[in-house]
Amino acid sequence: MRQKKPVSSPLDQLTKVIEFTARLRTEKGEFSATRIAEFYGLPPEDLQTLADLPEQITLEFLARIARLGVRFSQPDFQKWPRGPCSLLQDRSPLEVIKEGRLQELADFVEDRLTGAPI
Repeated sequence: MRQKKPVSSPLDQLTKVIEFTARLRTEKGEFSATRIAEFYGLPPEDLQTLADLPEQITLEFLARIARLGVRFSQPDFQKWPRGPCSLLQDRSPLEVIKEGRLQELADFVEDRLTGAPI
């Protein structure tokens, strides 16, 4: 089944999240591949190989996942996607993204931010 746009979230309306994700957008309000790649610590061309989705949908998911940066510094956030995570069956978040499980990872981040049980 082909991945669709991210499911809306209550976090979409929180001022702190809106302010945080503003740094990931262009002046026109669209998500920027360059800015998202920089936040993740990846070359922009690597974003195109992460998911088999249209670029704008991939960027929306990556921006949603980057919301974890609300709670962590950028250097700490940049370490997280590369390392294994026990709550992701010891897969790294980047591996989960490459497997096409973007909504699952976006939900995982939302649970972490809201304190919802996993």
